[in-house]
Amino acid sequence: MDLKLDQTTDKTRTILLWVLIVLFLTVLIGIVGVFFGKRIFPPKVISVSVSDITDQLQNVLKEPDSQTPATGVCSEPADTDLVSVSVNVDTPNSRCIKVFAYQKLQVVNNTDQTITLSIANMSTAILPKKDYISDKIFGLFLEPGVHRVSVSNFKNFEIWQLGND
Repeated sequence: MDLKLDQTTDKTRTILLWVLIVLFLTVLIGIVGVFFGKRIFPPKVISVSVSDITDQLQNVLKEPDSQTPATGVCSEPADTDLVSVSVNVDTPNSRCIKVFAYQKLQVVNNTDQTITLSIANMSTAILPKKDYISDKIFGLFLEPGVHRVSVSNFKNFEIWQLGND
């Protein structure tokens, strides 16, 4: 009987010793990680949400509506990061504008009505006498070529995305 008790006690001591060793190593690794500024244990958990996946799927570049503008003439690209178009009661200023991939769009609503601006897979409402500035550069959502921008209740305009020229 004493022999079994001693064997059980030895097994328990061995298991307890291994548990203590693992615990000691875990704490040691954590301390070393903190000391060197890296999180070693537990490993960093990476999560991906459905909205992240949806955003990536929406970042597919839109093909151009045409290779040449319907108006026949486009104003030359600005040498700034922001390209501005004014929506007026009669005609937008400009009807067609050339842009580079690194530029962003600003639309100024000079009307007395809320307008809805649609380009590629994006749409936004702009209040009267207010402006909108895109948070994306053209190269992130438009392929090079001519793209129609739809403006509710008013005349549309075109953007000729030239790429990175």
